[in-house]
Amino acid sequence: ISTLTSDTVHKVAFIEGQNELSEIETADITLSLAKYFTVDRGIIGGKYGILDNYSAVIIAGPRNEFNEADKLVLDQYIMNGGKVLWLYEEVDVNADSLALGTTVGLYRTLNLEDMLFRYGARVNPELVQDLECQAIRLMVMQGGTRQQVIPAPWVYYPLLIPAGDHPVTRNINRVKAEFANYIDTVGLDSRVKKRILLHTSDYSRTLSPPLVIALKEAETLPDEQAFNKRNLPV
Repeated sequence: ISTLTSDTVHKVAFIEGQNELSEIETADITLSLAKYFTVDRGIIGGKYGILDNYSAVIIAGPRNEFNEADKLVLDQYIMNGGKVLWLYEEVDVNADSLALGTTVGLYRTLNLEDMLFRYGARVNPELVQDLECQAIRLMVMQGGTRQQVIPAPWVYYPLLIPAGDHPVTRNINRVKAEFANYIDTVGLDSRVKKRILLHTSDYSRTLSPPLVIALKEAETLPDEQAFNKRNLPV
C-alpha cells in the first residue's frame, strides 16, 4: 500500500571505481531493491553534489583505496543527511583457495579509517572466530583407505546473534558470516547514535593478519579457553 500510494520513487546508487562487487555479483539485491527504488551504478569522480539526488548509496565490497576527493564528496553527502551503507572488510581472505586446502588472510587498507572514525566506528583488521558456528562438509579418511564426508564446525563462519529490539534484525534467526571483521564504536560525540545489529556469542576470539587458514583446522577440537571474548560487534 505504501508503494502504491507514494508519489515519489527514491533513488539508490551502488558506488563504483574502487573495484567493488560487480553488477552480476549484486544482481540479487539489486532486483529486490528495484521493486521499490530506482537503482543506479556509477563512479563519484570527485564531483561535488553528484550524490545529492540519491536517498542512499551502497559501497559494496571495495578492494582498492578511496581517494580524498571521493571521500570529501561522500562526507558532504552524509553531512547533508545522506545515508550510506558501508560493506567492507579490513582483512582480505581468498575463500576460493580453500578448495586447495589452505588460504591466507592479509591486511587491506582502503583509506576509509579516518572517515569512519569521525562517524564513531572502526573496522578492526582482525578476523572473528566463534565456537557457535556453521558446520562445513569435510572429507576424512576412515581406516586409512575409505574417504567419508562428515560435518565439522568451522569457527571462521560464526553464527551471529541479531539484536531483538531493532526493526532491521527483529524476529530473524542467527546470521552466518564468513571471515568477518569486528567493529569498535569510538568517539564521545553524543549526537552520534550507534546501534549494534549483529554480534558474536559468548565464546569468540579474534586473529590478526597475516595468517594462514587451513581446512585441517576443522579436524581438531578448538581450545575452548582461548575463546574468551564475548559479544563482539560485527
